[in-house]
Amino acid sequence: MLPRLLWFIAFIFVAVFRAVAQTTPPASAPLYFNPSLPLGERVDDLVSRMTLEEKASQLVNQARAIPRLQVPAYDWWSEALHGVANAGTATVFFAPIGLAATFDAPLIRDMAVAISIEARATHNQAVRAGAMASVTPNSNIVI
Repeated sequence: MLPRLLWFIAFIFVAVFRAVAQTTPPASAPLYFNPSLPLGERVDDLVSRMTLEEKASQLVNQARAIPRLQVPAYDWWSEALHGVANAGTATVFFAPIGLAATFDAPLIRDMAVAISIEARATHNQAVRAGAMASVTPNSNIVI
């Protein structure tokens, strides 16, 4: 389970770096900065460079920056159900476990559509203002 979680964390970092890095990195740059490489290769490179303490520091709500790897701090509270609202005015939906209890798949789909529209609008407003906004998906997998 831990390797999957670390892979997910690295995926988020790569997604953030992809949004920030608009140019081709110099040849001496780490592989995870190169957007032309496959995502899995970039994730493996980033995770292999992290110490155990750095990996653990990413498992909390407010993940610390890792300056030596140029990994910015990240607040995980920006997941889609709450994050869009935290970035401005938007609808705040119930927690995923409560939504699952409705057993109403069409309703959940309508909610996801509303979240995606609000997320795109929030992102476009941030871009126009010269800032970067990101919203991550929220997963609640029950086994």
